[in-house]
Amino acid sequence: MNNVPRHGLSPPPDDELIQPEDTTTTLTPGDILSPHIEATEARMRQHPVVLCLQDTTELDYNGQQITGLGPLSHESQRGMYLHPTSAVIPHVVVKNSRTVN
Repeated sequence: MNNVPRHGLSPPPDDELIQPEDTTTTLTPGDILSPHIEATEARMRQHPVVLCLQDTTELDYNGQQITGLGPLSHESQRGMYLHPTSAVIPHVVVKNSRTVN
Protein backbone atom coordinates (compact mmCIF):
# COMPACT_ATOMS: atom_id res chain seq x y z
CA MET A 1 0.00 0.00 0.00
CA ASN A 2 2.85 2.39 0.74
CA ASN A 3 4.11 2.26 -2.86
CA VAL A 4 0.89 3.70 -4.32
CA PRO A 5 1.34 7.37 -5.30
CA ARG A 6 -1.09 9.69 -3.53
CA HIS A 7 -0.57 12.84 -5.61
CA GLY A 8 2.21 14.26 -3.46
CA LEU A 9 0.73 13.22 -0.12
CA SER A 10 2.62 11.07 2.33
CA PRO A 11 1.16 7.64 3.01
CA PRO A 12 -0.78 7.36 6.28
CA PRO A 13 1.06 5.96 9.30
CA ASP A 14 0.62 2.21 9.81
CA ASP A 15 -1.52 2.78 12.91
CA GLU A 16 -4.08 4.65 10.74
CA LEU A 17 -4.43 1.87 8.18
CA ILE A 18 -7.63 -0.12 8.36
CA GLN A 19 -6.92 -3.79 8.92
CA PRO A 20 -9.51 -6.31 7.72
CA GLU A 21 -11.14 -8.28 10.52
CA ASP A 22 -11.55 -11.45 8.48
CA THR A 23 -8.78 -12.23 6.00
CA THR A 24 -10.37 -15.54 4.93
CA THR A 25 -13.25 -13.89 3.03
CA THR A 26 -13.02 -14.30 -0.73
CA LEU A 27 -14.36 -11.42 -2.80
CA THR A 28 -15.58 -11.76 -6.35
CA PRO A 29 -15.42 -8.97 -8.96
CA GLY A 30 -19.20 -8.64 -8.51
CA ASP A 31 -18.79 -8.04 -4.77
CA ILE A 32 -16.46 -5.14 -5.52
CA LEU A 33 -18.39 -3.66 -8.46
CA SER A 34 -21.93 -4.03 -7.10
CA PRO A 35 -21.96 -0.97 -4.77
CA HIS A 36 -20.43 1.19 -7.52
CA ILE A 37 -23.02 0.05 -10.07
CA GLU A 38 -25.87 0.69 -7.61
CA ALA A 39 -24.54 4.19 -6.80
CA THR A 40 -24.15 5.03 -10.49
CA GLU A 41 -27.68 3.85 -11.29
CA ALA A 42 -29.09 5.88 -8.37
CA ARG A 43 -27.31 9.03 -9.58
CA MET A 44 -28.52 8.48 -13.15
CA ARG A 45 -32.15 8.12 -11.98
CA GLN A 46 -31.98 11.67 -10.58
CA HIS A 47 -31.80 13.17 -14.10
CA PRO A 48 -34.31 13.12 -16.96
CA VAL A 49 -31.57 12.68 -19.58
CA VAL A 50 -28.27 10.86 -19.23
CA LEU A 51 -26.04 10.29 -22.24
CA CYS A 52 -23.98 7.09 -22.19
CA LEU A 53 -20.93 7.68 -24.37
CA GLN A 54 -19.22 4.46 -25.46
CA ASP A 55 -16.00 3.67 -27.28
CA THR A 56 -14.27 0.49 -28.37
CA THR A 57 -10.53 0.11 -28.01
CA GLU A 58 -8.28 -2.81 -28.90
CA LEU A 59 -5.83 -3.86 -26.20
CA ASP A 60 -3.09 -5.54 -28.23
CA TYR A 61 -0.97 -7.97 -26.19
CA ASN A 62 0.68 -9.53 -29.23
CA GLY A 63 3.85 -11.41 -28.32
CA GLN A 64 3.01 -11.73 -24.62
CA GLN A 65 2.24 -15.08 -23.03
CA ILE A 66 -1.21 -14.32 -21.58
CA THR A 67 -4.00 -16.89 -21.57
CA GLY A 68 -7.53 -16.06 -22.64
CA LEU A 69 -6.67 -13.59 -25.39
CA GLY A 70 -8.52 -13.65 -28.67
CA PRO A 71 -8.05 -12.31 -32.18
CA LEU A 72 -8.44 -8.59 -32.79
CA SER A 73 -9.13 -6.77 -36.08
CA HIS A 74 -6.31 -8.77 -37.70
CA GLU A 75 -5.97 -12.49 -37.09
CA SER A 76 -2.26 -12.06 -36.24
CA GLN A 77 -3.08 -9.70 -33.33
CA ARG A 78 -3.92 -11.17 -29.92
CA GLY A 79 -5.66 -9.22 -27.19
CA MET A 80 -9.08 -8.11 -26.04
CA TYR A 81 -11.59 -5.39 -26.70
CA LEU A 82 -12.29 -2.71 -24.09
CA HIS A 83 -15.70 -1.01 -24.19
CA PRO A 84 -15.53 1.94 -21.75
CA THR A 85 -18.76 3.87 -21.18
CA SER A 86 -19.09 7.30 -19.54
CA ALA A 87 -22.45 8.56 -18.26
CA VAL A 88 -22.79 12.29 -18.94
CA ILE A 89 -25.50 14.68 -17.81
CA PRO A 90 -26.02 17.30 -20.54
CA HIS A 91 -26.46 20.93 -19.54
CA VAL A 92 -28.50 21.67 -22.66
CA VAL A 93 -30.75 19.19 -24.44
CA VAL A 94 -31.54 20.01 -28.07
CA LYS A 95 -35.05 18.72 -28.74
CA ASN A 96 -35.39 19.88 -32.33
CA SER A 97 -32.37 20.77 -34.41
CA ARG A 98 -32.13 21.81 -38.05
CA THR A 99 -29.23 22.03 -40.44
CA VAL A 100 -28.80 25.60 -41.64
CA ASN A 101 -26.92 26.22 -44.90
